[in-house]
Amino acid sequence: MKKNSSTEQEDNQDQNDSDDDSDHFSEVDESETHVGNTDTLLDHIPDDNPLCDTGLTFAPGEGQRPISLYSDPDAEYLSFPTIFCGQRRPDNKDRSVSVHYTDIVKWELRSMDRRVAQSVPNIFFQVKENSVKKHK
Repeated sequence: MKKNSSTEQEDNQDQNDSDDDSDHFSEVDESETHVGNTDTLLDHIPDDNPLCDTGLTFAPGEGQRPISLYSDPDAEYLSFPTIFCGQRRPDNKDRSVSVHYTDIVKWELRSMDRRVAQSVPNIFFQVKENSVKKHK
């Protein structure tokens, strides 16, 4: 009989659980599920306004030709702010002895400061930049 009463209690609990689900509560708000997919830079134009033929330009270097990421001298230290903290490496013109990019990369990877060696994207960036510099 004891077994029967525990089975009945479980059945009652299952019924209560199914009743709780009927309140249609969801921890995820439906309005938040598509955030980012529907965001645009366009303003809502009401239907009663005539079409406007003015355009917005938001290119900061309008009229300029884009340059390759690997030919930009500032790309590496701007792309990895946690490694370089916005500080540019000294240029060879500022050094008493000229140093090749390969030597700089090897030193950074072997350095006591492990930020460079632990950043996989930075390592791939350095390898690609090194190959681009060799083929120039």
